[in-house]
Parts: sequence; C-alpha cells; structure tokens
Amino acid sequence: MLLPEGLAERETKMERQFEVGGYAYSSYGYDQTNISFYKVVKKDNGWVTFAPVKQVAVESGHGDYGYTTPDLESEPNLKNKFRRKVHSSRDCEMTSYGRSYGGIYPYENKPVMYSWGH
Repeated sequence: MLLPEGLAERETKMERQFEVGGYAYSSYGYDQTNISFYKVVKKDNGWVTFAPVKQVAVESGHGDYGYTTPDLESEPNLKNKFRRKVHSSRDCEMTSYGRSYGGIYPYENKPVMYSWGH
C-alpha cells in the first residue's frame, strides 16, 4: 500500500519523538480539560507502549484552571500499560490515540494546562 506523499516521513519523525524513558500526555474532555501523563516504556516497529504516571499540580489559576507536570519521582503503573500505533492525523498533528477522545503527545518538559467545568 502506498502512503500519501510525506506521510511515512511524518510517522517516522513522530515515532522518534516518543523515546523510551521519555514522557507523553493526553488531553481530553468536554467543558473541561483533563490531562494524563505516561512514561514510554517500549517501542517496537511503529508501536509505542505507555504506562500511566502520577502528576503534580505546579500552579493554580483563578479557580477553574491550573498547570500540571508528570511526577518524575513516581514509578510508572505497569499494570495499566497500553500500546498504540504511531500515526499522523489528517491535519498533520502527529498523535497516537489513547483510551479516550484526543491524542497522546510527546511531553515537552513544560507544564500543561488543565481546567474544569462550572
């Protein structure tokens, strides 16, 4: 099967962004933004295995939002690890879909914003 021009390159680039030992996060929700963090525990032929890790709130906003990071001291929860195929979505945002609506993205070592509804 032939892939659209450039798609194979983008997928290879995305796979490189998920390095074993590195972190990733998912962002999802309706009327709120939920954040979950994962540690990359394995890569195999275009597949990445993620294990959930705890998170730390590093800053609170005005009552309805804040910023969080992965807890780098916590051990990954290997009982709940899961594997996803790395791919590129139609808008070229590179994602690997997790267990919910949204994607799993490489963590870029800066706090991620979360929010909650009214």
